[in-house]
Amino acid sequence: SKERRDYAMLLLAARLGFRSSDIVNLKFENINWEKSEISIIQQKTKKTLTLPLLNDVGEAIINYVKNGRPNVQDSHIFIRENKPYTCMSSGSLFTIVDEYLKRANIKVPANHRHGPHALRHSLATLLLEDNIPISTIKEILAHKSVETTKIYLKIAEKQLLKCALDVPAIATNRAS
Repeated sequence: SKERRDYAMLLLAARLGFRSSDIVNLKFENINWEKSEISIIQQKTKKTLTLPLLNDVGEAIINYVKNGRPNVQDSHIFIRENKPYTCMSSGSLFTIVDEYLKRANIKVPANHRHGPHALRHSLATLLLEDNIPISTIKEILAHKSVETTKIYLKIAEKQLLKCALDVPAIATNRAS
């Protein structure tokens, strides 16, 4: 069903930080079930990314494939809900995220991201809150440079506040 497919796709974005293009282009051959790994060549960077296949993500994919995916011969995991049963477009995932935000009555300010990319931001925030090093977050999000990842630091106020130092009182000796 559509919900099973959407849930698996949203988990890939929210739990592993996958970009839309990598989610819709995910193929069966990208998953190594024995090693519990997902390995892709990223659409944006053309670099290989290998991440652990988290249990909830793997279970959601299995649930979709067994109980919701159209029975078609296509190497792509995620298939359009209606005919023609082909792989999806990156833009369709934006629409899916937007649809679920509306269903959940989550109001997103007009100037804020609210597509799948927002789920990458959320993952980065959670990792920062768990004190995961920025270099590790860079690898998970597959950024080319840690400078790109540092953009996420601006949303880590709690961590930045921990860095604040008390200003010592200055003793004043005034002669009268």
